[in-house]
Amino acid sequence: AGYMGREHEERIVASGNHFLIKGKINSCAKVIYAHDDNGKLISSCFGCKVSDLPVKHNIRRRVDMIADESGRQLRIIRAKNRTRDDDSEVFAYLRTSLPRLKASAFQIHQLYRLRWIVELFMKCLKSGNSLQGINSSKKEIVFFWITISVLSSVLKSIFAKLSLHHNKSSFLSLLKVQQSPLFEGFFLKMLRLKDSAYYEARNKLLKLIASNCQRTKPSHKLKDVILLLKSIIKNRTITKWSLGI
Repeated sequence: AGYMGREHEERIVASGNHFLIKGKINSCAKVIYAHDDNGKLISSCFGCKVSDLPVKHNIRRRVDMIADESGRQLRIIRAKNRTRDDDSEVFAYLRTSLPRLKASAFQIHQLYRLRWIVELFMKCLKSGNSLQGINSSKKEIVFFWITISVLSSVLKSIFAKLSLHHNKSSFLSLLKVQQSPLFEGFFLKMLRLKDSAYYEARNKLLKLIASNCQRTKPSHKLKDVILLLKSIIKNRTITKWSLGI
């Protein structure tokens, strides 16, 4: 995957929004000032390249920097992330337009760790809800197709939750549910069937979901997500150092 260009970042900010993206490791931006997780200035980083901080700071979990990048000031957070393969730790460089008054380095790091949820959701939309291609350049048609795709995904998730409760199942695979052919034609039938016939068809669908969409291995990601969200919400961002006091 490529990296977002500076022009794209500037367009996002100009539109009144914020960005949080992963930057290149070999960034040539120079540190104007830097803080640790406790809000203390790290003067030994001043003037260094973002990608070449003094070795003694490699033990730090996060370094929150304002850097100069070709005349533009940018907030960059260097944070340690675990790799999937060997569980080792590598540095990630997170570029953001969010000011420290709105989000601490800890919060931004945790938000970035939640990116896999977005990736999984997009995979579900593309592979199970017909979002893989829209043959139109009209904004209204594209927006309508995205809306229908998201609605389809939400309905499938609702029936998956009902299946868990109805059949007392332990674990279901979200991806299997979204890609399952079990829903083909069901949503249209749902609009035409009378109550008794609908509940009969629904109960049959719930049983099929329970038997065909089981996870082969329980996942702790949902628990991790809840813990991450709680930690992001509880982390205080308005402190003396974030106000510059």
